[in-house]
Parts: sequence; structure tokens; C-alpha cells
Amino acid sequence: MVGKAENKGREFFRVNVRIPVEFRRLTLEEYKDMEDIVKYSSIVKRERPEIESPKGFIDRDEKDSLFIYLEMINRKLDMVIELLKQTERDDSYIKRFFDVNLSGSGMKFLSDIEFCEGDFIEMRLAIPGLPLSKITTLCEVVRAKRIEEDTLSLWEVGLKFNVINEEDRDLLVSFIFARERELLRARKDYR
Repeated sequence: MVGKAENKGREFFRVNVRIPVEFRRLTLEEYKDMEDIVKYSSIVKRERPEIESPKGFIDRDEKDSLFIYLEMINRKLDMVIELLKQTERDDSYIKRFFDVNLSGSGMKFLSDIEFCEGDFIEMRLAIPGLPLSKITTLCEVVRAKRIEEDTLSLWEVGLKFNVINEEDRDLLVSFIFARERELLRARKDYR
């Protein structure tokens, strides 16, 4: 967890978390082709359709609750379908679990895969929670430093989220605040 002093001058709070990610390198042309797709496609549902029911059968509060559950089930089914399709997908995505320092504007992590400053990356972040949400962002490597650790060569990588749907960013920031609250509660309960 990052303290307040380290967050001075930052636009977003940061939190340390272990999450699954999928990523691939992009050419500048691929990056430009994907910008509008990522920017205007959100995993967050925008409008709530009106649920029709016979008069007196379901009141307004029950409709809202029902819609929330149906939306959750729909997102879970979408995730299951996506997981089943993964075997059919292009193998160009590298899949890893990383301990990341995550914010609404980027992330930092150690990787066994070499990154170079200026590389363009398509990153898919699986945000823990129910339902599981996968956020896609187009990133630029702003820091890549080789670190020798024991007999391993690792890279300390800093990515900036150049293109991300704003509703997805809000979901990401909400996750970070929720995680921060969990850590604060755990620290308070520990004392």
C-alpha cells in the first residue's frame, strides 16, 4: 500500500495487489487502429432497460433488485463464454499473475519478460470481485529497468494507461478504493 506522502502530485491513489493479466505488444499501427475501440467500448453497462411485468406483480424496488441480479448473471455468463473461447483465441497474448502497484493511470510490476521503454502494449486486467471484470487498456512502457535478482533477470516495468474507457477507469478506481478500505480495516483490526 502506498502512503499519502507518496501520492502527493499523483492524479490517482495506488494499491498493491496480485491480479491476472493478459498482454501483447502492439505495433504503432495496431495501437492506432485499437484506440477508438478501447476508448468507446466499456465493460460497464450504460442503460438499464425497463422490465415489464403484470400490474401488481413486481414493485419498483423488486424490479431494481431483479435487474441487478440479471445483469450480474449476464456478466458472469459473458465471462464463462470468454473463458471457453480462450482456447480458440490467438496465442499472441501472454498470460501472467503479477504483483502490481496499480492506479487509475497506470501500473508498475516486476516481469520475467523483457520490456523496452516506448513499447505499446494492449493490457487486459482481471479485476477481482463479483462479477469478475476484465478491463482492456492500451499502454505505453514509460519505464523498463533490468534487475538481476539471484540468478534471474527481471524487468521493473512501468506502464501508463494511454487509452482506457472512462467508465472502465471509474470501475478500476472503485476497486482500488475498496481494496484500500480493506487494507485500512485489516490494519485497524490488527492493532
